[in-house]
This record gives sequence, C-alpha cells and structure tokens, in this order.
Amino acid sequence: MSFKTMESMEEETKVEERVKQDLDKRITEEIRKGHIPGVLGGACVDGKETDYFSYGKANISTGMELRRNTIFRLFSMSKPVCAVAAWILIERGDLDLEDPVGKYLPEYKKMNCLKAGHIVPAKESVQIHHLLNMTAGLAYNDEDTIGQETEKIFAQIHRAIEAGEMMRTREVVKNLAEVPLSFDPGEQWRYGLCADVLGAVIEVVSGSSLGDFYQKEIFMPLGMSDTGFYVPKEKQNRFAPLYKRIPSDSGDNSALICDSEYHLGLGGFLSKPAFESAGAGLVSTYQDYMGFAQMLANGGVFDHTRILSPDTVKQFTRNQLTAKQTESIYFQHMKGYGYGNLMRVYLDKEEALVPGSENSFGWDGWCGPYMAVNMEQKKSIVFFIQVSAYADWDLNVQIIEALL
Repeated sequence: MSFKTMESMEEETKVEERVKQDLDKRITEEIRKGHIPGVLGGACVDGKETDYFSYGKANISTGMELRRNTIFRLFSMSKPVCAVAAWILIERGDLDLEDPVGKYLPEYKKMNCLKAGHIVPAKESVQIHHLLNMTAGLAYNDEDTIGQETEKIFAQIHRAIEAGEMMRTREVVKNLAEVPLSFDPGEQWRYGLCADVLGAVIEVVSGSSLGDFYQKEIFMPLGMSDTGFYVPKEKQNRFAPLYKRIPSDSGDNSALICDSEYHLGLGGFLSKPAFESAGAGLVSTYQDYMGFAQMLANGGVFDHTRILSPDTVKQFTRNQLTAKQTESIYFQHMKGYGYGNLMRVYLDKEEALVPGSENSFGWDGWCGPYMAVNMEQKKSIVFFIQVSAYADWDLNVQIIEALL
C-alpha cells in the first residue's frame, strides 16, 4: 500500500483545477460558435455528488435554464433501461438468454438473412442474448441494402404519426421481422433495432406494456418521476428542445434551430405513443438518470431499493462478444471497448480513444446524452446535450476527463 504525500495531493488538485478551467473555456466557446445550446452533467460516488456543472441554455429562444429537473430526450441512452428490465425477468426465471425470440414473437421463428447479395434462410435462430449483445443482424436505417429496408419501416411509422393513427410496438416489431437480417445471428456485431425487439419480448413475458413494466419495476422504485415515453402536459415547460446545426458559410460557426422532424419512428414526445421504443424512446432528467446510474454503480441497489443482484450487474462489466464479434465493432469512438447488455464495456486503456476506467460500462445517445458507470468505484457520470446527430467526441472526451 502506498500513501499520497501532501505535495502530490496538492499537485493533483492543481491538475484537476486546470482540467476544469480548460473545459470551462472549451464549452463556452462551443456555445458561442453555435455548436451546442448548452450542457449539463456531473458525477456521483456512492450516492454523493462529487461534481456538477451547467453551461448555456435549455431553450435558446426563451432563455430557459438548464436544471437538474430539465427533461431531455435520451434516444439510445434508453437502451440500458431495457437491459435492466430484461435482466429483472431473467433473474426471476421468466426469461432465459438462450431462449429463441420466436418463442415469444412467432414472426421471428424463421428469419431470412442477406448472404452475398442473396436473401437466404438464416442458419441460426435469433436468441435473447443476440438482442442484448447486438449480434442478431438487425439494422438501423443505414445506407446499405438492409438499412434502407429498415428506413421503410421508420417511414411507415412516421406516416402513421402524421395521420394520427396508432402503430403499436408489436406491429412495428412484426413489420421489422420482414426485413432480412444482415448476417446469420451471432456472426458479428451490428448496431440496430435489437432493443426494440427485446422491448416487445418484455411486453409478452410481463403481460403489460413496456411503459407500465418500466414504471412498476424501475421508475417508481428509484423515484424516477420524470422518466417515461412522453412528457405530460404539466411538465412540458421543463422539456428542452432538440436542436440541429445549420453550418455557416465561413469558419466553423453554425446556427442552431429546433429540430421538429421525426426520427427513428418516434413522435414529438408530447403525448403517449403507441410505439414505446425500448431502443430510443425515453425522456428523463439529470437527477432521475443519475439515480438509475447510481443503482448500477452500487451493484443494483439505490437508496435501499434493490433492482438487480450484484452478480447481474457484474455481467455488465464484461465484454459479452467473441474476439471476432469485437473486431467487427465499427464505431470509431468504441475503439478499446467491447459490448454487452446493450452497453459499451471498457477493455483496453492503450487503445481506448474515449477515456474510461477498468470495469466501467455505459452508453450514450444520438443527440448527445452520455452515461458511464464503475461498479468498483461506485461511481457514475451523466451529462446531457440535445443536438441532432451529435458526434463531437473530442468535446465528450474533455468532459469525461474532467469528471473521471
């Protein structure tokens, strides 16, 4: 065991202050340039907040401040909630990792996949672990053939929303089964609509809607009173707009305008949706999501309320992919990370482009929210940005370094 000298502790404090001063300058500049409207976040250890910051505005036009109870879109940061829900059922023996998805969703019993440009029957059935680990072959609306077929599903949902029709989760997932898989299940890793299919499985197994299951099993026990699939009317004054960047003609400045388009089969979040997207559909606040993250950091328990067992949460710290599957991860910011249970898993300090710590895991969202958890340190990091197709990982790295 080694002990820090007073001199080394003072030097660490100076380094921390310098890192945070640099971050202050960087975020202020990003806001000035019109890259982001603002950012809010912090870190907690064992239930106690160690860092908190807020810059900019939630709403540029009204001047609404960013606060702990500001409501944000999570997009893909909805996925860790889905993973927890699935593991609640696994712990109870109601669901098994080796279960074929077709056991619960008949349309998934016989799936096709794309092989060398031809549609052929898949050799393997899609199983629950394939959904949790993104190895099922399901796609998002990417630019390749399968991605464009998936885009047709989203377009169908968006047309239904505009027509005021109700396209429910089971209907969406059933239509998705008609799209061929991009490979045989288990062959490689691909980021896609696995969580949304898993959400439908959870509905069938639990006998309730996904929103009701989340509310009963996760949100109410953790006091997540502002988290759900839409923002009720009485809370909409706290709902931060989603912005998109409009580049300027010169320099790297841009203008931010509200993004009112539909994305990923989601509506405007202002009324209860028929399609409750487990992969992207939740809204939440900093204080709500930090409580969720601290539950994971504390081994499945928060404020004397246990959601999962410590052994289950330890599974989240382990890469669930084979070496071949790990090599097929194509996100640049995931270099040095593995994947499992709908979350990234920190693997290699030398390779990781985004800082982390041993045994840490977490995920982020399409418009900028970010979460990281370390079970050994009982530490969690959460921050929120609300910009469409957000991809400023160099800024994220600076924020993460200041909070680690």
